[in-house]
Amino acid sequence: MSLAKTITILMILVAFALFFWPDDSERTDKRIEENPVSVSETIAGKVDQLFADIASGKSDEVYDRATSDLRKQVSREDFQSFCDKLNERLGSLSDHEVKQMNIADQTGQPTVNATFIGQFERGDGVIAVLYYQKDDSVWRLQHLNVNAPELYDDPSQFRETMELRVENSDPVKPGDTVTVWDVSARPPRKVLERIPVANIRWRVSSPLEPPKFPASGFVTLLVSREQKETLANTKLVSVRRPQAESPNAQ
Repeated sequence: MSLAKTITILMILVAFALFFWPDDSERTDKRIEENPVSVSETIAGKVDQLFADIASGKSDEVYDRATSDLRKQVSREDFQSFCDKLNERLGSLSDHEVKQMNIADQTGQPTVNATFIGQFERGDGVIAVLYYQKDDSVWRLQHLNVNAPELYDDPSQFRETMELRVENSDPVKPGDTVTVWDVSARPPRKVLERIPVANIRWRVSSPLEPPKFPASGFVTLLVSREQKETLANTKLVSVRRPQAESPNAQ
């Protein structure tokens, strides 16, 4: 790993430590087995290997190594189709730069969600990954997305990433689809529906404590240019799962 990438990861870890400042009164015996720098290097290396395997036609192996949850949510055929599209339209990954990496604990399992700016043979893309560390201490892929104009049959369907500060929200995760509310309005006003989540940074008292409703923090959404303009004029945002009630309903 280059010096620039190492420095970037360390800067992100400093920000992570400030954002998830632990409360000594709530110490727990649970620990992420590796230290944060080691975890960051491990995930960056896994992303390298992930795209090398996809480029060399080993998407079946990638799929088999992923979590059982990913395999329940995405069929082998759909995963293969996605990997084929990556190879055909973007080509192999030549380099990537970490943009955001969060290490936390969810329901007793260490998790890492990370965003990279990837440079491919035929264009750039935003890579979002979510890894879980299962009981065997192996980091396994739970979610993968690449956002790039070249991957859309209709370029007008391309979605940009937009990070928003959110309050009074469901603790959604990357890959979820949400309804966006303006909670500065009285009563709260529904702004957008069926918006994909690309990344999250929930505020919790400890990185080993999973976020709970009503959650606050930062959520990165995939939005069109028009949707981005709409959200830019929204003062205070709440994201809820599609079936959830209005944010004013506790």
